[in-house]
This record gives sequence, structure tokens and C-alpha cells, in this order.
Amino acid sequence: KQTFQYDQTVDQWFCCDCQAQKIVKYSPFNSISYKKYSPDDPEAYAEIDKIKSCLSNCKLMSNKVMNTQNFGFDRRPLAVFSNNIDGMSQNFDTLLTKLSMLQNQFDLLALTETNINESHKNLYKIPGYTSIFNSKYPNKHKGSGLGIYINEGFTGNIINSLTMICPDIETLFVEISCKGQNFNFGVVYRPPSGNLKTFNHLLENVFNNLSNKTNHSIVCGDFNVNLIKNDCNKMNFENVFYGNCFIPTISLPTHEKPGCDPSCIDNIFVSQI
Repeated sequence: KQTFQYDQTVDQWFCCDCQAQKIVKYSPFNSISYKKYSPDDPEAYAEIDKIKSCLSNCKLMSNKVMNTQNFGFDRRPLAVFSNNIDGMSQNFDTLLTKLSMLQNQFDLLALTETNINESHKNLYKIPGYTSIFNSKYPNKHKGSGLGIYINEGFTGNIINSLTMICPDIETLFVEISCKGQNFNFGVVYRPPSGNLKTFNHLLENVFNNLSNKTNHSIVCGDFNVNLIKNDCNKMNFENVFYGNCFIPTISLPTHEKPGCDPSCIDNIFVSQI
């Protein structure tokens, strides 16, 4: 017997067996569409359509498919890599191996949970990149520390006013320059043991300061807030980035482990699409 389920957000019926196998995506705007005779501003709906398209086009790629993509320095679009490395000493060689399997170089690499201090960054050099690190939290041996690798074709300077580390949030921001164009790039980590309300407050301050700058901004990292789980934690987190005109670009689960539902806790936020 075949059963079907109606999804009111897209006004379609789906086979229940197919739905059970379907990968859940973060799609907060699927139910919003412009009505011809609506008094609302059509430009606002055009922006929402851009966001919907960005999130719906998010997909998993194998190394083979990645090698068909035309990205890297002096090409468009900008190519950003974000990863929770879970310890440089344990996993740096694996990272180098993964990167070496790709034919193109990323423009920027952002790492969370490096578990090292800034003074040790020269032990972890990547050919073709310069690096900027923010040390792990004092006396914390695991689950702390940030790093950014910048393609040598770019110039990067740390933004000290937006770089911080405390039990509730870790941030590292740089201003990137290339061929007369500037933009801000940051990596953020939220320790799961930290206070989420404090994290949201501090992240909002960061976003506010970034929005005061004229440059385009990109903020990525491990936020440890699941965007595909409907709860107040997600809603409060959403209010911070949407309220400051930042848009998530990842809608697929980024974290899976046995016995747990897949979660979308890592993301790359942009101030422009």
C-alpha cells in the first residue's frame, strides 16, 4: 500500500516512502511567495526569492564533482572553506590530504577548535597561504581556538575590535584586500557549554559593527545551533542574523553521529548574495 503526504509549504503531495528518505533542508521561506495583487513591496519578495534559491541549491559534492567547479583565486565566485578541525595536532595532515585532492585552491580557509595557541601557528603552514590565529581559551585543552588561512593573492589584516575569546563565544575577524576591493571575513565558534543568550548578544554586537562598515562581510563557523530543528534556540539565533541582514548559505545537515538526528550547526553567512 502506498501512502501520500501533503506539504502545504509548497502545495504538493509526496509519497511517504520518498519523504522518509528525503534529506531535510533548512527552508524558512518556502511558504512565502509574491501575490500579483499584493500591496507589499515586490522588491522585498525578490530578495526572499534570492535567499530561497541559495538555500534550495545547496548540495553535497564529491571530490570528482568539486573538481569540475571553476573556483579559486582570480576567479568568481569567492571560494570559502569552513571546518571544525577538532584539533590541529590530530587532524591537520588529514586536512592537507583532503585539500590536495582538489584541483582548485580555496581563497579562504576558516577553522574552529584548533586547540592551539597563536604562537604555534608556524607548525601548521599550508603552501600558498598566510595564516592568522586566535589562541585557545586559557587552560582549555580541547574545543577552543580559531584559525584563518588567506590565499597569498589576498592581503589580510586582523580586526582586533571584532576578535574575542570568552566561555560563551570565540571570534576572529580580518579585513581582506585584493585588487582594490575590500571585504570582512570572520570565523565564529560557540562552545556548547556556553550561555546561548550571552552568545546571541555578543554575536549581535559583532553583526552590528560589521553592518556599520561599508564592506561586504562573510561570517562562517560552528555555531552549535541546529537550524533544522524548530525550537526557541533556533528562532532566537535566526533573529540575530536576519535582523542584521545576514543570510545563511548552507541548508543541509553538516553534523551527523550515530543515534542522533542530522543537524545543521555549521554555516557561512553573507551580507550580500
